[in-house]
Amino acid sequence: DLSEYGTWDFSFETVSTQVLASGRLVIEDIRLLLMVPFQVAFGFCSSFVPYYVLGTVIAGSSNLGTTWVGLLSAIIVATGAVTAIPTAYMANHFGKPVVMTIGGLCLIFAGFIFFFVSDTQLGTWALIVPYLVIYGFGRGTWENTNKAVIADLFTDTPEHSTSAFAAISFSNGFAGAIGYFTFSSISRDGMASVVTISSTIALICYWVVAYMH
Repeated sequence: DLSEYGTWDFSFETVSTQVLASGRLVIEDIRLLLMVPFQVAFGFCSSFVPYYVLGTVIAGSSNLGTTWVGLLSAIIVATGAVTAIPTAYMANHFGKPVVMTIGGLCLIFAGFIFFFVSDTQLGTWALIVPYLVIYGFGRGTWENTNKAVIADLFTDTPEHSTSAFAAISFSNGFAGAIGYFTFSSISRDGMASVVTISSTIALICYWVVAYMH
């Protein structure tokens, strides 16, 4: 009901109750638990790309430099926006697993490619633009199809939807925070491994959810 404004109750008791409800739902619903890795993987990706790709690869490139960081970062958001309608079409006609799989592979690519190209090679127009577009598609998948999947899981129990979305928001934000705080102490290959491995686990877990649902 769009006319419902909610209680606006932010008391400690209410907030703590909601937090506990979210945690309990993750433990009790295996489907939601298996969706958490996808949120964590994107959290790591969403901290790795701004921190290392934009902050080191692009900013430190002799071909690009800090001048282009803002414009190139906009490619990520633009890609997610431009592909929103095509991915919705794909999800409706071919199924959400198709879109989620492509998006998951894009997140894996965001880290995996660093084992094969140097920062100097990636820091060129010919490679960085395709890289950001691919990552942008992965981000768009997380923003759109991923959340639609969560909503689908609780179609029959809408009273759990709020707790479910709170859980995925928390897990994504927590992983992103960990990335920002720790990546400065981790090697380039270490960061790439975190992104690649977490995204691979995320995709496998999603396939299990898709099979169950």
